[in-house]
Amino acid sequence: MPSIPIELYHPLVVHFPIGLLIGATLCFLVSLIRHFQWLRNPAIVMGVLGVAVGYLAKQTGEMAAGEIGPHFCNLELLSKHASQAETALIFFAAAWGLAALGHLLRGKFFFPAANPFWWKLLLVFGMLMGSAYLTLAGHKGFQMVFEHGAAVKSPIRYCN
Repeated sequence: MPSIPIELYHPLVVHFPIGLLIGATLCFLVSLIRHFQWLRNPAIVMGVLGVAVGYLAKQTGEMAAGEIGPHFCNLELLSKHASQAETALIFFAAAWGLAALGHLLRGKFFFPAANPFWWKLLLVFGMLMGSAYLTLAGHKGFQMVFEHGAAVKSPIRYCN
């Protein structure tokens, strides 16, 4: 059985956290409506899981960049893709980490039974910024594959 080239692990892994993080953000936004508050717990679980798998996607992305980087002509595009994806992961990690922490501490120490408005606003800001950077990084990944042939063409043809 042939082995999978190392640069193909990233596209196999990366789409799972994208779906989880965008889905979790949408669930959290809907959970702000009074009758849909029950979505908050599933959203937090999806968000934390998305961040965890996002770090795995980051690692596979670095492995893929190590394989295709020496043969890839547009290193600026590769660099922007990596930095925007990392920024998205930082925003999501902060937002979902704070969401989980706020959920665990709600009613125990400094939060009342319901999280204050400013707290929800802070979380939504982090999630929307993460989504924006994730969209930018995804577009750069799209360009790398469909316009430059990253991990699709043989390395000698990346510049053509």
